[in-house]
Amino acid sequence: MPPAVPFSRITLVNKAKAEAYISLQVTMPDGKYSIIEYPVEGSIKIEAPVGSYVYVAWVGGRKMTGNFRLHQGDELLITLYKDRIAVK
Repeated sequence: MPPAVPFSRITLVNKAKAEAYISLQVTMPDGKYSIIEYPVEGSIKIEAPVGSYVYVAWVGGRKMTGNFRLHQGDELLITLYKDRIAVK
């Protein structure tokens, strides 16, 4: 992550007992766009740029999509279940 980009922390948790993968597509406040992708096994903590996100997750071969906003100072939890994604 470049130093000029404000970021916050996201914890990704796989509770599906299945293979899971997530693609986080962010538009940052300055209009720049980035995609960050992770296989999710157990729990991982990441640092992600602040902005507006669209996510695409595959859990056990099932595709799920959604969106959220990440603000500076946020600590977000994204939990992947076999039939839904919870963002808190």
